[in-house]
Amino acid sequence: MVADDLQGITARIQELPVAAAITDLHSFEIVAVNAKAIALFRGSAEDVVGTSVWNRHPPEQSKAARTAFSAMASKAVDGFQVQRDLVTSQGQKVTTEIWGS
Repeated sequence: MVADDLQGITARIQELPVAAAITDLHSFEIVAVNAKAIALFRGSAEDVVGTSVWNRHPPEQSKAARTAFSAMASKAVDGFQVQRDLVTSQGQKVTTEIWGS
């Protein structure tokens, strides 16, 4: 992703009324978050951006998460919606709705 594109996307997700995180579908690294996502993860942007999305899924849900992300990366699907637990920066589970597109 071009840095200018990422800056533009990062700026736009700040305006969303829901928690939003942008994940690179090749490296599975979280590359941008908005303030609501930072609150959801209960940390700072520095705690979240640059980390693997796999660190944010509990082990018992990692296979399903990998399947969904891999399907999007291969363009087999163009999006998904699921209720899933996420792991906060302190290691606590938070149940949330996730939309990937």
